[in-house]
Amino acid sequence: MSTWLQKYIVNPRLVTLYIIYHLSISFVTVLPLFYDGSSIIAKVAVPTSFLVLRELLFMSIMGGFVILTSELSALLTASILILLLSLTVAVVAGIDSYYLMGIKSLLPVLILFLWPAKNRQIISLQHFSWTKIIKGILVVNLFFQTLHLFFGAGYYAKLATGLNARNPGLMYYPAATAIFILVLFAAYLKENKKTKISWISLFVLSIFMCSSLTGIIGLLLLFVHRFYLSFDKIKIRKFLLISILVFPGLLFLHFARSSMNGPVYYLESSSARLNIFKKAISTIQLLPQKFGYFTNIAAQGEKGFMPDSFYTAFMGNLGIIWSIIMGLFLIYGFIRNIQTKQDLLFIWLFLIGSFSMNMTETGVTMLLIVLFKSRYAESHTDGQGLHVNSAA
Repeated sequence: MSTWLQKYIVNPRLVTLYIIYHLSISFVTVLPLFYDGSSIIAKVAVPTSFLVLRELLFMSIMGGFVILTSELSALLTASILILLLSLTVAVVAGIDSYYLMGIKSLLPVLILFLWPAKNRQIISLQHFSWTKIIKGILVVNLFFQTLHLFFGAGYYAKLATGLNARNPGLMYYPAATAIFILVLFAAYLKENKKTKISWISLFVLSIFMCSSLTGIIGLLLLFVHRFYLSFDKIKIRKFLLISILVFPGLLFLHFARSSMNGPVYYLESSSARLNIFKKAISTIQLLPQKFGYFTNIAAQGEKGFMPDSFYTAFMGNLGIIWSIIMGLFLIYGFIRNIQTKQDLLFIWLFLIGSFSMNMTETGVTMLLIVLFKSRYAESHTDGQGLHVNSAA
């Protein structure tokens, strides 16, 4: 069983195919940002069958990952939780199509927090050259971000110079792209003992071009985590490099976001998310009567609710009692299964991204977080920090 899974399911070719397929579908949704509403291209929609295939690939890879890396105790714990939750949903509200959406949204976070990865390497992925794929995706994303910078239709507003204020690249929402690039950046740092300033600068540039507050906060966290806490000694050259790369981004973010609706945009954006959270909280009951309704897919229907963040979706789907139960198990898994500081970084990126989107439904981003959080590359890194090579 294990050999078959590694040969056909959790293997570099299928994982690469899924990443390319997901990003290709995602880019189709970005095309309207280059045209005004009267254009035919602005009304392009991805066929449902393509989306179903994307979800099947995602669940197949995640399921194979669970079987290959799970310890019996974690597998039993998650199985019992899902069974009890399902029984609760069946008694309280009944099982319908929304139930599957809720399970699909919940499983990735259970895998991320509950599954230990120590000495559970997936051999088929262990010696795969992730660095080439990471660099390739970054370059393609930057290319489309640059195109949008100059030729976008101004959906996210424009700067005084006529350039587009926010440039999402391969994904429709700038915050989604920013978190995706942050995960790739963290993976790049984890996979390479010696990194080049030129590549670090490209990662930072891509995040800046998204003009996402979530992305900037995540970037600051990544630098603090990787360049400060991971080193016993900090050289002044490295400190200056970080300052040069990060702080201009804060100024650019201010001008880009202010162009959308003045300086008050920050308050309006935060207030909107807070209002969505309050609305969701006001509708939830003790038990999960709306399980699966607080998902991005369900929001396309009349009964669904757009959660806009993982925390809203988590509480809205589970209700008060099950939110507490699941929350306690996730905290337990978090404490028990974190093996290194590198693992912790991917958890923090998930938690930060969850403020502005439902991270468990981001597909390729969530898959990479799970894979790299569980991937130990002792042959590439020494676990003590990142050695920066100033060569271009």
